[in-house]
Amino acid sequence: MRHLLRRAVTAGTAEEAEVTRLRTRLVAEVPAVRSRMLESMSGTGRMLARSLGERTGLDPESLEVRVLTTSLVGGLMEVSRYWAEHGHRDDLADLVDRALDVFEHGLPAAGP
Repeated sequence: MRHLLRRAVTAGTAEEAEVTRLRTRLVAEVPAVRSRMLESMSGTGRMLARSLGERTGLDPESLEVRVLTTSLVGGLMEVSRYWAEHGHRDDLADLVDRALDVFEHGLPAAGP
């Protein structure tokens, strides 16, 4: 999953970096754009569910697969918003890795 999502993000940002930055900024700042993006991402979630179903033998329509894929899509949306809200300073692929770390390990321990 990590490899697939990292490749998708890298490919998507490499070709049209400025367009990607503008799109993420609009998603972060304009609720109507964010809503439309959420609609669009639901299709991505269904494709992801089908792929996971094929690889795991689980029913892509099962609650478990749907919860996982919807969570991943929601996490990617938040990565995009975070990236835009912080001036696109961080490497987007690294932010995706950080988000996936949360899925894999849970939240990090609070500092002292």
